[in-house]
Amino acid sequence: MRKLLSYTSSLVLLLFLLLTSGQAQDDKALLAELVAADEEAVNALVLYPEETRMAILEVSLYPEALIKLEHIQSQTKTRFQELLAQYPQATQEVIWDLTRYPNLIAKLAAATPENSKDWKQLLADYPEVIHQRAKEAYLNHWDELKVIDALDTEARLAFDDLLVTYSTSTQESLRHLLPLPEVLSILTENIRLTVLVGALYRREPDWLLTQVDSLNLVVARQNAQELEDWKASLEEDPTAMKELTSSAESFRAEYNYDDDYYDYTTQDDLYYQDRAEDRVMHDYYFYHFPYWFGYPEWYYYPRWRLYPSWYDWGFYWGANRTVVVIGLPSFYFTHWYFYSPRHHYRWSHLSAHFARHYDAHPRNGSSITTGVRVWQHQNREVVSREWLRDDGGLSNRFREYGKFEADRVKYNRTHPQKQVTQRQYIESNSRRYPTIAKEATRRKATNPTIVRPPKGEKTKPRVPLQTNPRKIETPKRTSKVRPPKQKTTVRKVPRKVPPIKQGNERHRSLSERMKSTRTPKVQSRKPKVQTPKTRTIKPKPTTKKVKPRKGNG
Repeated sequence: MRKLLSYTSSLVLLLFLLLTSGQAQDDKALLAELVAADEEAVNALVLYPEETRMAILEVSLYPEALIKLEHIQSQTKTRFQELLAQYPQATQEVIWDLTRYPNLIAKLAAATPENSKDWKQLLADYPEVIHQRAKEAYLNHWDELKVIDALDTEARLAFDDLLVTYSTSTQESLRHLLPLPEVLSILTENIRLTVLVGALYRREPDWLLTQVDSLNLVVARQNAQELEDWKASLEEDPTAMKELTSSAESFRAEYNYDDDYYDYTTQDDLYYQDRAEDRVMHDYYFYHFPYWFGYPEWYYYPRWRLYPSWYDWGFYWGANRTVVVIGLPSFYFTHWYFYSPRHHYRWSHLSAHFARHYDAHPRNGSSITTGVRVWQHQNREVVSREWLRDDGGLSNRFREYGKFEADRVKYNRTHPQKQVTQRQYIESNSRRYPTIAKEATRRKATNPTIVRPPKGEKTKPRVPLQTNPRKIETPKRTSKVRPPKQKTTVRKVPRKVPPIKQGNERHRSLSERMKSTRTPKVQSRKPKVQTPKTRTIKPKPTTKKVKPRKGNG
């Protein structure tokens, strides 16, 4: 394989600018330290367009406003989620989805039985695909919709009261950021960084703006270069491409939350069998969950917006079943991939391919680099950087690891009172896993210092807060996916990239990275023979039942 290109880290450049600017004051040195600790947060913020970056800097002048805003959100979110907790997840999904559409719940809550009969007029401003869910919620949960509307109104009034104490420019900046919950979350979660940036921006705005603009260019180029390297590596390794597409199909079968109700394809353009026009995501994917309510708890990481499966894969199927790469696999995908031992056994060549990409881009905060680094740390008793070295046997080692870890998990499941660690299990079964045993022995002998994960990469899993959730079943293992009849290659087909700003995507990546170390609580769904585009909630006995529309309606 061609040696992947390397490039200067954005962190190194920013530190250099901060410490050699000729104005290396104490605050600037401290800012450099915070950037080193929160590099991914900084990269996320600087990738937004200039208007948003200016709003971020303006708001950073008043960090107390962010703290008050977070307090309003915390109270509203708690009450909202307590309200939904009494219902099964199927009902929660319907209501959560409605919250994404501006003023939709307010319209439903204000509707009377008389004007609700004219659904076409009532829902004229919203995509047709959401109409059925709106009708279901109105008929079955109108009282709850009224409470939710009251919560939203209360939060907005509190927000308006908060704004009156600030200047017009600050008010406009806060209003600009409210539809970007990812930004507000980053600013409040990294409040020390926000405070220091605000202090520097107040004293030396020109200097700070220069640094931000410079970093914006560096990060954008860095991401573009890594994507080009990823595309090239797949072109040169058909086996890795084959295993990536196979794993993507399994991913979609297990995690179909966003594709279950919303279908981005139609019968005639599926896999581009009849035409080669560009396929784009429909507008309903871009509505976000409101800042006041947070995001659904069945996602094990912050997911403020819906995305179709192919967006998490990093590619889509083009004409003649060719693969068109549009990005790196998402953090959601890499987390799913790395934390299931059977994936490393089944697709060991792809695992090695991920590790080689990590070795070429060790300092990047991308999904693959973070996935490999954190996975290695959590398996440090049997996996080291030396173990990940590409010496021709890496694929075989991943395959052995997959068998080893799957067997250990099975043992712990059948012996709940005698669960063992990786090192304990390998000491009792060293002959079955020779390369794992060799590495464990070497690690034990050298007794290396264990380095904690980078800030934000927690290892303790979060248990979703659900009441009466629907029963979750792990899909049965299906037969081996047959490769497509035609050779799978990467084709550079022009495509209309979904209009999502780069900063928004980087925030999505950061949010996923911060949660990517959690041991996954798999909430997969059993593959269905037919995937319904809508769900109908059983109405109350006294309410007339509405027949669901066919298709996406």
